[in-house]
Amino acid sequence: MRKLLTTTLLLLSVSAFAGQFAKEANDNPFLNGQLNPKYEGELTALSGDIVEIVDDHKGKKIYKINLNVAGIIPIWVTSFAPFAEGEISLNSKLVFRGYIAASDSLDPTGQLRAKINCETLLLALQADSIK
Repeated sequence: MRKLLTTTLLLLSVSAFAGQFAKEANDNPFLNGQLNPKYEGELTALSGDIVEIVDDHKGKKIYKINLNVAGIIPIWVTSFAPFAEGEISLNSKLVFRGYIAASDSLDPTGQLRAKINCETLLLALQADSIK
């Protein structure tokens, strides 16, 4: 019950900061098979299978998630704070909730963009396993 209440409060507080494109981003956050950079900063959720886990240029874990949706390439996910060790592994089925982010905004040096070869990724606030 406490976890449900905490999760509900987190989602309510996060939604209070939704930007001008929140509804559009939530309905369809994609453009050309990737997260749409127009929606940078908007809250969305993605679910799928973890297909790759790598360290970014600073040693922080980044995750590639296959959404299993035709026309959508696997999406990269990072987090504000590290997830617990062992919480996320290859082939895990997860739902990530967070903000659409531009890789260059997260890392102006361009190293993150070069590593993931993608303009956008999800900056996750929360990850939940799919049962």
